[in-house]
Amino acid sequence: MVRFAQHTIALMCTSILAGVGGAPWFAVAQSTGPDLPVAVTVPLSTAAKPGTVIRYDEAIQRYEPTTQAYDAAVYGVVAERPAILLQTSSTSVPVVTRGSTLVRVSNQAGSVTQGDLLVASAGKGVAMLAHATATGVFAIAQEDLVGTQGLVLAEVGVERAQAVQAARLEAEQVAAQPPLVSESVVRTVVAVVLALGGLGYLLYSFRGILQSSVLSIGRNPRARQALLVSSVSSMVLVLVVVGVVLFVALGVLVLPV
Repeated sequence: MVRFAQHTIALMCTSILAGVGGAPWFAVAQSTGPDLPVAVTVPLSTAAKPGTVIRYDEAIQRYEPTTQAYDAAVYGVVAERPAILLQTSSTSVPVVTRGSTLVRVSNQAGSVTQGDLLVASAGKGVAMLAHATATGVFAIAQEDLVGTQGLVLAEVGVERAQAVQAARLEAEQVAAQPPLVSESVVRTVVAVVLALGGLGYLLYSFRGILQSSVLSIGRNPRARQALLVSSVSSMVLVLVVVGVVLFVALGVLVLPV
């Protein structure tokens, strides 16, 4: 399986911003796309293999592999051949700060599958599964981790990962909210409507049958017996229909969904 195939575009930039002590600066075009890995070369305090998670210690201005779980100072991930490279010096190491690249991941906090958020683990430069409310998320796994530890293709980007985490938390909160009307209330209302409708139909039908029978017998007394039989038959049919409606109403009320 081809994990990651892209043409390498090496952009060697050595622009110097005047008046800031010779510190290099770079701007990344917005048209690079969310998955195209953008790397910046940074000086590391120690050697690091591709996929190593790197943090930036602002207090001492040093880049180093992460060693603390849920580290909120993650800067990026060491990449071997990033698609876009903004190089500050020939001795620095390329670190992807945004886009898809391979990340060293362990199953320390649980199995990692596609779509899971990643955070730094206590292992040196190794990421792990982030639980729903974890701090320091910095990447989204794009494939499953095979084994206990290995390289996993992931979309790196602190802002993107935090946005996905916030959206998922909001969705979970909405799903956890109780409905405005409980199921039992809805079932009760439906059962009552059916029952009242059935009884109303029964009274209306009986009234119509009796009126019709009285008028018919008054006009034709000789057919009294036949008319009575017809009326009783109609009443029985109405009772059967109403009985079915009441049975359905009872089922709606007591039977599980």
